[in-house]
Amino acid sequence: MGFLEELGRRAGGGPDHRGRLLGAMAAIADHEERLGRHLAAGLAAIPGVTRYGPPADTPHTPTFAFTVRSYPPHAVARHLGERGVFVSSGHFYAPPPVERLGLAGRGGLVRPGLAPYNLPEEVDRLLEALEELAG
Repeated sequence: MGFLEELGRRAGGGPDHRGRLLGAMAAIADHEERLGRHLAAGLAAIPGVTRYGPPADTPHTPTFAFTVRSYPPHAVARHLGERGVFVSSGHFYAPPPVERLGLAGRGGLVRPGLAPYNLPEEVDRLLEALEELAG
């Protein structure tokens, strides 16, 4: 049994292959949504952090974009990386929207993404490292 089928079995998915896969996908979506709400709330609570994208209560993939006042995105990414948090920085193959936001000259945005294997403690580590920087 593969990873997804086992996850679906544990999540109470159906008795067959398809049912287990559907159960796994539902469990993953629920997990990522909870982590995403936690990250969105944490970003909103840190002074100097500006989040870009859909409102926090809008369903979306668990990828976020933000800036930290007074720090270029590459410096934020470096700071987070030194604390064991992997994020990307830049324009992410979308220069026109970054330009329209007025962020092209600052180096774009910082972008963390969440996945099924991420833990709430990892989101906490990201937020704590941002608080260090923004504080």
